[in-house]
Amino acid sequence: MLPSIDQDYLDESYPGYTVSNELGTICVVVPDFPLPKGFKQSSANLLLRLESGYPDIKPDMWWFTPAIQRLDDRQIPGTEVDEAYFELKWQRWSRHLTGEQWRPGIDSIQSYITVISQDLESAVEGVA
Repeated sequence: MLPSIDQDYLDESYPGYTVSNELGTICVVVPDFPLPKGFKQSSANLLLRLESGYPDIKPDMWWFTPAIQRLDDRQIPGTEVDEAYFELKWQRWSRHLTGEQWRPGIDSIQSYITVISQDLESAVEGVA
C-alpha cells in the first residue's frame, strides 16, 4: 500500500503504526505521536489520509485523537472541526500544502511528518 521508503521510515521511527485502506484512501495511524511542549498532552494518535495517487498527489490535512489543546486554551486556527474515522472522533487540522512543501517523486511521509511537526511547533509558539 505504501512505498517502501515510507514503510521503512515508519518501521524505524514509529513502530506500532497501522495502515489500512478506506474506499481507496490509504490511512496511516501513528499511535502516541509526540507533541511539543505547550500542549496539554504529551502525545496523541495521528491520522494521515493519503489519496489514491500518493505520493504523486500531495497529502492534505491531518487528524489527532484525542483532540489536542494548547496549555493556555487558545483556539488553534483550522482545528475546530471533528470528523469520525474508525469509530473515533478525530480533530481535523485543516492544512493544505503548497507546491514548495510537496515535491512529487522527492517527498515522502518523512517530509510530511516534518511539515506536521513544524506546524505543531508554530501552534504553541509563545505558550509559557
